[in-house]
Amino acid sequence: MDEIRKLNINHGFPSNILVGKDGKIIYATANISFIDPNFKAKSEIFLEKLKLEINKNK
Repeated sequence: MDEIRKLNINHGFPSNILVGKDGKIIYATANISFIDPNFKAKSEIFLEKLKLEINKNK
């Protein structure tokens, strides 16, 4: 938690942080859920960014 605090990411917990191979944060969000409609949209954004990062490194 101290390391996350140093990054100044105030999304709440649980936090989901997508970090690229270069160590830079690509996307950060809290409360990912693909079944809860309140969180589905940002969960899909996280998934798309993850897919882009994976495909970029192929």
